[in-house]
Amino acid sequence: MLFVVIACVFAWLRLNGNTSQKLIRIALIGIVISGITVVLSASIPIISVPLGTEQELRVMPPTTFPLTMQQYRDYDADLFYYRIVLGWPDGLPVFEGVPFDDQSEFILRAHLNTGILLGGYMIAGLATLLVIIYLLELRKQKIEVNDNGS
Repeated sequence: MLFVVIACVFAWLRLNGNTSQKLIRIALIGIVISGITVVLSASIPIISVPLGTEQELRVMPPTTFPLTMQQYRDYDADLFYYRIVLGWPDGLPVFEGVPFDDQSEFILRAHLNTGILLGGYMIAGLATLLVIIYLLELRKQKIEVNDNGS
C-alpha cells in the first residue's frame, strides 16, 4: 500500500491539468501499481516461521505493506489456510480463510482468492486516497477563490 500512496502523491505533484484529469491519471497509475504489488505479494513465500513441531507460517513478500498475505499449515492435522494480516512478518489478522485439507485441490484456488481479496483491499485504499486528494484539491481551490475575491 505504501508503494501506491507514494506513487499517487508523486504523480499528483508532477501532473498538470485540471482536477478531474489529474484524478483519472492518478487512478490509472494507482490501479497499475496496485496490480503489480498484489501479484508480487501473492507470489511464492519468502520466509517460513515454525510455530510448533508440526505447524508453519509461510509469509509472502511485503510488497503491499502494511498488508501481508500468509499461509498457515498444520502438518499434523493436514490442514492449511490463508490469511491477510496488518503487519509483517506477523500481525493483526484482517482476513482469515477457511481451513482446507492439505492435499486438497483447493490450495491454488484459496491462494488465488486471497490474492484477489488483497487486491480488493488495495483498490479500496486507492479509492480512499483519491477521495482525500480530491477533497484537499477542492479545499485548495475554494481558498484560492476566496483569496482572489477579497
